[in-house]
Amino acid sequence: MRTRALILSFTATACLLGWPASAKDVAYHIQTVRSDFQITIYVAHSCHTPVIVGRVAEEMVFQLFERIGVSVRFIHAQPPPADSEAIALRIMEHAPGSLGPHVLGSAWVAREHPQANVFCDRLMQFYCGPNLSETGVLQGYAMAHELGHVLRADPGHSPAGVMRACWKQTDVVMMLQRVVNFCRADAERIHEVLEQRRERLPRTGEH
Repeated sequence: MRTRALILSFTATACLLGWPASAKDVAYHIQTVRSDFQITIYVAHSCHTPVIVGRVAEEMVFQLFERIGVSVRFIHAQPPPADSEAIALRIMEHAPGSLGPHVLGSAWVAREHPQANVFCDRLMQFYCGPNLSETGVLQGYAMAHELGHVLRADPGHSPAGVMRACWKQTDVVMMLQRVVNFCRADAERIHEVLEQRRERLPRTGEH
């Protein structure tokens, strides 16, 4: 039975020495679904990366969610204290020392005050190419993965796509081509959770 307690999910693990994945495991093409789902992500940076990296990362997140019919808006500010369902995204300079060496991010999965974290030092260890745009794409995938946990309200993983538990170097090639997407089951779950969230929110004009 799923509890209502806050769940911490350590995710997006970099498996540097894993077996190569087949193309069908890493590339999912999902038909874009027209939807009026909109989410706002409040971003806080403590990682000193070039501006272009953050810009490309946010563009990558926008594209990945747009493909499944979800519109994402980024605000670089702290979430409003009164909004308990506001989604916080923190881009952190260093991963907590308690985490394993290949963990790229984490997520607090809960209805109130959900939060996703991405660790810059782990991303640089996983991929440190000379192209800043490529670094931004990989950071974007890590951000989308952790936000995916929040939006699915589930710390679990999928066998393929963005929500795959363990990323290999072969996944990087597909990600840099921007062809790794959310699998259909994850897209449907995100829509389900967002629909439930919309039903909880007060309607326009209500007092």
